[in-house]
Amino acid sequence: APKILYDQAGTATGRLTVKSGPRILTLPSRYRDILMPEEGCEIVQIDLVSAEPRTALYIAGKSADGDVYASISKSLGLDIDRNTVKVASLSALYGAGAGSLSKLLGSKVTAKRVINRLQEYFGVRRIESQLTSDMKAQGYITNLFGRKLMTRPDEIQKAYSHFIQSTTSDAAITMFSSACDAMSDNDSHFKPYYVIHDALVCQVSSRKRLEHEDKTKNLMLEGVGLYETKMTSVSDN
Repeated sequence: APKILYDQAGTATGRLTVKSGPRILTLPSRYRDILMPEEGCEIVQIDLVSAEPRTALYIAGKSADGDVYASISKSLGLDIDRNTVKVASLSALYGAGAGSLSKLLGSKVTAKRVINRLQEYFGVRRIESQLTSDMKAQGYITNLFGRKLMTRPDEIQKAYSHFIQSTTSDAAITMFSSACDAMSDNDSHFKPYYVIHDALVCQVSSRKRLEHEDKTKNLMLEGVGLYETKMTSVSDN
């Protein structure tokens, strides 16, 4: 396949799109085993675990170690299962309604109450206020890295979600770049193939697999915090 060329200016948030080359971003994961490694190697996928909620917690000044959703549940004393906390957290981060959550909790009133508590925990209103102020003063907003976002003034209600998505996208690229440097220094068969949003697809030497997995289990974003990862063989996806 030809070398992929990404575009970081094709969306409002700067999340990657494919400018030319394989359309890997829209390839169903069940077909990723068409990628074949060299002899003695395997192709793995390194995923950032709960990347966007973790970014949101760090920006809010909260701890984001370990299982993010279990930590949120414990901190807020929520007597609901992890999957429900996940749905509630994503609803709080991206301004979704209480419909999906109310089906899990059995009450729209309870769902709205949980979402409001989570938005307060993530500091959504405070950051929204700052982004709105920046938009009025500058005519645009930026992510944590200073990237100018293409969020329009008439869609300021999307500012927070764009901010989190864009910051996480740039964080992933930054951390994957450092991880690639570290793995290539220790593995002559290492080859980075694709970035798929919050995941890096690469080739590693089979005998180095466990070593790479251990060293990339936690990736550090300087000035922000640790991001946990999960490495899987692409053929298992």
